[in-house]
Amino acid sequence: MSQTEASFSALRQAISSLWPASESGRISFTEGPDLLLLTLPNDIAAFSVFNSHPVEAFKRTYDGFKQLYRKNNLEWDERTLSFVLCRSSDQEEDDRFYASLELDPLFCRKYVIRALPDAENQRDELLRLPFLPLSGANGAELQRPQSAQDLLQAAGLSASLARNLVEAGVRSAERIAGDLRAGKESLPSAIVSPRADHMSLSSPRAHSRLVSMTVEGFRVYRDKQTFSLDAPVVVLYGPNGLGKTSLFDAIDYASTGRIGRLCSNQKRSPTEFARLATHLDKTPGTGSVRLDIRGEEANPSAVWKLERSTGDWSNAWINGNKADRKTVIGRLTQANWLDNAPRQQAYENLFRATHSAA
Repeated sequence: MSQTEASFSALRQAISSLWPASESGRISFTEGPDLLLLTLPNDIAAFSVFNSHPVEAFKRTYDGFKQLYRKNNLEWDERTLSFVLCRSSDQEEDDRFYASLELDPLFCRKYVIRALPDAENQRDELLRLPFLPLSGANGAELQRPQSAQDLLQAAGLSASLARNLVEAGVRSAERIAGDLRAGKESLPSAIVSPRADHMSLSSPRAHSRLVSMTVEGFRVYRDKQTFSLDAPVVVLYGPNGLGKTSLFDAIDYASTGRIGRLCSNQKRSPTEFARLATHLDKTPGTGSVRLDIRGEEANPSAVWKLERSTGDWSNAWINGNKADRKTVIGRLTQANWLDNAPRQQAYENLFRATHSAA
């Protein structure tokens, strides 16, 4: 058995083990040249194992995946597409290439995990993939927050409109608006709460809503500004330079202690990050972000405060109490699986994939 075949075998076993026997009929595998195709009720995911020469291997396998889409587009258009690169080599010179792929939103979402020869360890790597269910100790099923795209579809939007709204680079705001005016797409008469049977195989344990956000000295926001966000749908629209991206950066930073688009491609020191995250007219490290959030498992109507300064990316304050990054993400997602995740980066990637897909 070749290394690729062994990796595909471990992947099949690890993925299959995430579902109870009663759910096994809802997933299927198809193996092709250099690709393992996973079909789920709401997703299509292609897995490819890269041993060496990742640039050439990615082009070959990714082109193969796109050819499969062209053949099956009528069936696949109602599903979310993902391409998973399984790297069996840890050569440092390949890190920048893999990191750049995860930031590329064109055609489909892309993820990079390690390819491991045994199913048990491979399961840990699969934790960061948002389209797979989580599994805890003793086989107990854990709940994963739904993706933004699944949430929009469950609320009544078509799969194509949900994808165009969520995935960057798929369709511009002007074209989406034009589709709505021309009747090519339509909005539901009212945003409804998602029904459990419309969601993926796992459902959220609790719902939280971002009520408001206050920023000061952060990115483009020099002076203190508060944004009211307490609505089922919030639309940001305006020309470049007004702070739309910085608003999402602020949510990302308060939640994870990092800004994904600034930190994913290269390592940043705390000093360098403080300079980048703080407004140019302010002393580096003096910027701040505060989120007011409604909803907890114990008290769904309670509002709690999350605050973080650009001078300390490792710690935040929850209702005045100091909290590390892992505690913050656990509080935001109401997750009980964090202790099983392999590393902090996995928490952040999973959070961004499921809560910050835009």
